[in-house]
Formats: sequence, C-alpha cells, structure tokens
Amino acid sequence: MLNICDYKVETVKNNENCFSEIINYENNVEIDCNTYNLSHKSELNNTQNLQETMLFPTEYMSPEDCANVIPKEQNCISLKWKGKKYFPHFKTKVVSYALKHSIKKAALDFKVNKGTISGWIHESQHSTRGPNINEIDLDYSGPDEQFIKWLRSFKKTDALHRQDVVDKVQDIIHSFEKQEPNKKSLWFFLYAKRLTNESSLDKIKIKYPLAFKKEVVDCTNYISKKMTSKIFNIDRKRICEWVSDSLNGIAKERDVFKYVTDPKVDKMIWDWYCLQQKKPSSKEIRLKAAIMYQEAGFSNMRCSPGWYYRWRLRYQLPTVRGSQASRDAKLLAWVLTQLDENKSIFHSDLLEQAALLTGATFKASSSWVFRFIKKYLSHFKPGISNIPLPESLIEEADNFKKLVLATINKNDPQLQNIVAFDEIPLNFSSSGKQSSLIGKSDWENCQASIIVSCLASGRLLPTTVILKTPTESNISCSSNVEPILIQANGINDISTMEKWLEVVLRCLTTPAMIIGDIYDPHVHIKNTCVNEFLKKNISYMLIPGGCTSQLQPLCFGILQRFKDEIENQWARWCHEMSISRNSKLRHPKSDNIVDWVQNAHLIIANSCKDQIKDSFIKAGIIV
Repeated sequence: MLNICDYKVETVKNNENCFSEIINYENNVEIDCNTYNLSHKSELNNTQNLQETMLFPTEYMSPEDCANVIPKEQNCISLKWKGKKYFPHFKTKVVSYALKHSIKKAALDFKVNKGTISGWIHESQHSTRGPNINEIDLDYSGPDEQFIKWLRSFKKTDALHRQDVVDKVQDIIHSFEKQEPNKKSLWFFLYAKRLTNESSLDKIKIKYPLAFKKEVVDCTNYISKKMTSKIFNIDRKRICEWVSDSLNGIAKERDVFKYVTDPKVDKMIWDWYCLQQKKPSSKEIRLKAAIMYQEAGFSNMRCSPGWYYRWRLRYQLPTVRGSQASRDAKLLAWVLTQLDENKSIFHSDLLEQAALLTGATFKASSSWVFRFIKKYLSHFKPGISNIPLPESLIEEADNFKKLVLATINKNDPQLQNIVAFDEIPLNFSSSGKQSSLIGKSDWENCQASIIVSCLASGRLLPTTVILKTPTESNISCSSNVEPILIQANGINDISTMEKWLEVVLRCLTTPAMIIGDIYDPHVHIKNTCVNEFLKKNISYMLIPGGCTSQLQPLCFGILQRFKDEIENQWARWCHEMSISRNSKLRHPKSDNIVDWVQNAHLIIANSCKDQIKDSFIKAGIIV
C-alpha cells in the first residue's frame, strides 16, 4: 500500500518541472492583494491550473502543503477548492479576528461573506456548550454504538472515504455475527445492506438515530453535502434536511421564560385575556400588550409576533398551528357525518361551518377549501384501512364496537343472521360521472339506486333495485334481484326501506343483528319498528355519524366491486351503441339497469364470499 507521504514525494518527482515553476514564481513575484493588475491575475490563474494538473489529492494535503504549493499571498485570497470547504485553522483565524474587530471588517480583510462568518461564530459558540443530552452512552458496546464512536474518534480534518466506512461497517458486522440485531441496533444492519447494495437504496427504509445524524451533519462542516452523500451513501436531500433540523433544534431549545420583559406586565396581559368572554385574536392581544407595556414605561416594546408566540407558550395556550389542527379535526368530523347522511356539501357550507367552529375571526382564502379537501382526501374514500379518524370520532367508533361485541355475546346470533346493508346511487352519463365533494351529492342526480346487503357468513342477500320508471318488458324477478321498486327520484326512502326490510326478515332467523348508518330512512325504521325488533330479538345497530367508512363492512371493497361491475357493463353498452352509429347516447333504460344489477350480483355472490367474511372482521363487527 502506498504511503501518503510517499505518494506526495512521488507526485512531486513526476511533476518536477511544474513544481519548480511554482517555486520560482513564489520567489520572484510579489503580489499586492489590493493593487495587482490583469497580468498578475492571469499568472495566478495559470498557477492554479498547474496545481490542478499535478493531481494533488486535496483531501490528503495539510495546511503546510498548501502553503508550499500556492503562494502565501494567493492563499489569503482563497482557501477553497472544489468539493472542499474552508480549512478549520482558517475559520478559527477569521472567527478570532471578527470577535476582536467586527464581522464586517473580517469580511473585507479575508474576502469571506458576512453571513458565512456569522455562521462560523455561531458554530464555535455552540461547540462549547457541552455534551448533548441526546447523545448515546459511550459505555454501551452495541454494534451501532461502536460505529458511531468510530465516527466520533475520526478526525474530521482527515480524509474520509466511502471505502473506509464500508470496511469499518463490515468489521463490526463480523465481530457481531453471533448476535441477533435488536430493535435498537436494527438500523445499523439495514444500513450495512445499503452500503454494499446500490440497488436497494430506494427499497430499504431506515430510521437513523439522532447520534448518527449528528455525526453526518458534523461532516458537512468540513466537506460538501454532495461529498458527504457519496461517502455515507445517503441521499443528499436527506442530509440537507438533517442540517436544517439541527439548526431548528438549536432554536427550539430557547427558554421562553428568559424573554419576559416585565413579569408583572406579562401577568396583567394574562389576567386581561382571562376576563374576555370572547377570546381576542392575536392582533388584539398584541395591541393590548403594547399599550400595557407603554403605560408601564417600556416605550420601545413592540410586541412582535415572536413575542406573542412565546407569550402563548408561557401560559400553555395552544399555538396557532395547534388551533388550526383542532379546527380541521372538527370540520373533518362534520364533513364525514354529512357524507354518511348522503347530503350535499358545497363550498359555502365548508366556509360557514369553519367560521362557526373558529369564530368570526376566521378568514379563509379562495383556495382554502381545495387545500382542505386535498389534505383529507383519503378520509373521504370508504374502505381505506389505517386512516385515523378525528379524535372526536375515535371514541364513538370504539364505543360502537364494544356495544356490538357485547350484544353478540349476550344474544349469540349466528354469522348467517348478522346483516350489514347500504345504498349505492347509479349515475349514467356519456361523459362519465366523477364524484366530487364540492357540489351536489350523487344522490341528487342519480338515475337509479340499489340496496346491497350481506351476511357475516359470506352470503350476499338479494339486491333491491330502485328505479325512476317501471321496466318496459316483463322481466322475471329472480331471487338475486328482489324487489324491483319504483320511486320518483330513484333513491331509497322510507317506503322503499320498509319493503326491503320485509325481504330481509324472511332470510333471517332469530336472534339476529342488522347494521346500518345514520341515513334518515335507516333511523326512521329503527324508531318505528322498535317493538317488532324486541319481539323477534333483532338488534338494529346504527353506526355513529362520520364512522361509516371504518365500521361499515360493505365499505371494505364490496360496494366498490358492485360499482365497477355495473360500470363495466354500461361501458360495454355505450361501445355497442357507438358501433350501431347512434350519434346520441341516451341514458340506459330500466330494463338495462335491472339486467346489469343482476349480472353484477351473480359475479360478486360467487367470487367474493371470503372477501365478505373478511370485511366484517376489518370493520371490527366480529373477532
């Protein structure tokens, strides 16, 4: 293996002519950094080009080597190469000079940006604060801790290469071959795979500990983020986020109680705030605080937004972001409840409801509603698991599950006597209807609707079809589609609900359980048939408003499968109409709708038995 010193001597010998030119240039040319002319500039550029052609590995060069290769006067102008940052000894010199004089004077004399010098000063002060409470225990001998201790012991001014990291990681892995990775050190073994396998860079998700992040961030103080990314095989964007988080973390450590201008005035502001029946806005609090401070003799007190933020923290008031999250949670619960009731939600409704939840001070922008919808779009799609409900609905959902399980344990109904049902609106148009939260509900312009019901045993009960107009031909009412009802709007109402219930009750034996949502016809049936349900030992359970997407078994794929099957048949019908050169595509007839529903019922009843069973488990109805 070639020694570093040997490498430098050999390189100098191979480039003897070039090196002698540089030495002669240093002995014969005297440069004034403030008055050198264009010829001197060109000579300096040529000298720099010669140094680059010598292929000196700059990460191996010490400050003394740099002084021998580059003239001292030029060294004062710049000490920065591609892929490298300023040397630590140069940064220390500039910081010391800036503290003695000023940052502005140091920037002029050393040709360094004022913001850069300010960052160096902040960095040097932070390094003298003492150990971080989040640092790992150095006495622990785990593989991940050994790796981090090696990174800490490695001098940041020395050259650190990718192969050094790989070799060290492999050595530690070999020494811990017999030890299985625990939860704390699992990230290290995953990181070892990432180092040796480039193709797994995007596949392996690693949760790096704070101590490792800190060492990587420290490396960026001496080399560029791009080079750090190559050495540790970590995405440069993630390293930039760690650097940003470290800076923000320093800012968050400030104690808000240290910024109190006058404790008495601060307490007077709090007392005034508590006496207000209608809680004032942030602007009103700041204006009142400024007046109180001026009356107390603090004429220069401005009561900035930063002061307001710290004042809220001192008295443990929710921050603005926290209040926004609370408002969004309440508004989301309201939206989900409206959807369960099959009601339309308009732009103005959301604005009005948001103002009711937060007070008259709420002023939404023109795009606020659309940002809100985009943020919570996954909540409005039924059947998506692991989507957290708002806190106000989580307790209601848990109580409903407990009530259902307690009722099942008490009455002990068989799986073939536990029913879940819901409605689906059918919309047919030539452009293809796309549901949207802002605007009318699908129920207000549907051509027909169906009532889908199934049993926890996996059986699909007869599907009820509700049409606007009667069928033209005498379609035989099969056992799969029963009954076929006529309603002016094509939707499920109280009268159609009663006829559906008659068919369902013929399929059940007591004791039984029926599960629906809070749609008005469902609530009406519970109120009017309560005595009949008690006599027959039938438990009629209504899912709390806003919780249907997580507690309705049919929402876990069955309803969507019905929609897909019917839409596929409708698309096939549209294609046939276009082939027959019918320029105007009309809405399908009642006969077509009944035929499509019957075909969809047969497909789902034969292929989705296991999915129906699993849907009751996912909804928490059965264990």
